[in-house]
Amino acid sequence: MRSWLLAALTLLLPLAAVCQSESITSFYNKYENLEEVTDLTLSGGLLKMISEYKGGDDQDPLQKVSHLRLLVMEERNAVQKNDLKALFSGIQKENFEQLVQVRDEQTLVDIYIQEKDKLISNALLVVNEPDNFVMISLEGAFSLSELENLNIDVEGAEYFKKYNKNKEKNKSKKKL
Repeated sequence: MRSWLLAALTLLLPLAAVCQSESITSFYNKYENLEEVTDLTLSGGLLKMISEYKGGDDQDPLQKVSHLRLLVMEERNAVQKNDLKALFSGIQKENFEQLVQVRDEQTLVDIYIQEKDKLISNALLVVNEPDNFVMISLEGAFSLSELENLNIDVEGAEYFKKYNKNKEKNKSKKKL
């Protein structure tokens, strides 16, 4: 019985890896071990437990995230421009779509999504500043409104909500 289960898991493991963006994984692997980097990875099971602990139900967007990865550099941004360009180029080749790019003084915010069956399967948020860098990568199956309503208490996550406000302002301007 154990050998059958082990064989099944071995066959299914490559399917799980297909969901992960090769470009994002490569970028994380390059920077995750630097001294000034905080790297956090949470599985969907743990996120569901957190959601339930907070009193969330099946409608809680956190329940729909299967993998969250966070990379933070504070007080020193060690990301090289060529690596960031390669990341953005790579994810676009992997069918990610840029939702928004916002430049505010020296802060550059990029949000990319990848869709599958009309749901977001991957979302990437990058906040790039001269002295700080934040990258949040989400995997799962959620709608755009669920992404916008996701309540993650980590630096940079507020940009998902700001995107929603900017989108609504643009819609109201178009109606005028």
